[in-house]
Amino acid sequence: MSKDYPVCPSCGKKLSYGMLRCDVCHMAIGAKTAGIHLSDKELSEKLMVMDKKQTMFIILGLILFCLIFLVFVFPDLQRLFALLFFLLLPFSGYLFVLAGKQRANMKKLIGLNAVLGVLNEAFELHEYIDSRHIDEKIIAATQLIPGWDECTGNDYVSGVYQGVGLTFSDIQLKHIGRGINKRKSGLPIFEGQWISCGLGKEFGIHMLIRERSKTKLARERKKTEHELMTGNAAFDERFQVITTDPGLALRFLTPHNMERIISVTTAANARMYFYIGGTWLHIAVNSEKELFEVGKSAELTDIPQLRARLKTEVDYIIGIVDELLKIENLFGS
Repeated sequence: MSKDYPVCPSCGKKLSYGMLRCDVCHMAIGAKTAGIHLSDKELSEKLMVMDKKQTMFIILGLILFCLIFLVFVFPDLQRLFALLFFLLLPFSGYLFVLAGKQRANMKKLIGLNAVLGVLNEAFELHEYIDSRHIDEKIIAATQLIPGWDECTGNDYVSGVYQGVGLTFSDIQLKHIGRGINKRKSGLPIFEGQWISCGLGKEFGIHMLIRERSKTKLARERKKTEHELMTGNAAFDERFQVITTDPGLALRFLTPHNMERIISVTTAANARMYFYIGGTWLHIAVNSEKELFEVGKSAELTDIPQLRARLKTEVDYIIGIVDELLKIENLFGS
């Protein structure tokens, strides 16, 4: 297997396997530089080894975890199994941690040798960091999705597409509450992709466009203080528009633009949220899916199949942006 590891273009330090940011000068390594460029055969062989290790750790962890519960099945051997309980439980947990690390290493390997290439083909890629996500301060500032307390995510991508600055990542938002046992638990509110596009100009108003929930309770809720009704029955039934400047909002929400918003939401096949304001357009796509995951074992032996699936996921994001570019008076001068 090739040992041609990348070197930081800023300070010249040889980078460790899987790094996308230099740990000496902290420079983000360009996507084309960071890739290790294994052949498909080398990539497949390495992924299969990792996959077997992951499976072995999971199986051993489950076996040990099952042995722990024998103390409840054979009460006469409680003393022996009580000792096993305290010995095996931490080791069982450790095996699951090792399995998780193997999967994380597989994801990083796929990112360097497959995801980077697919992203570079789709647009001008500036940065891809598998362990980073869109800044939660940006998500909170838009007030698009209320009620969340915890933000996690991964697969941060930034670049330029059709002259538009584009950033996106996977995002999971949860409401953290306390159950009957007073332990903290997370209630998922949103799982999907957050996409940010530079408008290339100052947009004169701040406007939220949220696709309504299909539940009866949501349809019957009262209007909020700044909710705008456009007069288009189909659009108003499907979307909630909130703005502090109704006049400018109505001039933007032409029949053509409302048709395009409906079109992009239908094509995404997911509940969507839009924020337009300042110099940015933010889109939240509640797809309930994650991008660029390891996938099934069959893909590990068929790298072209893996790349085809990754390309489909990138095309999903690009397709949304393509529809948004058709909206009049949104991008550019």
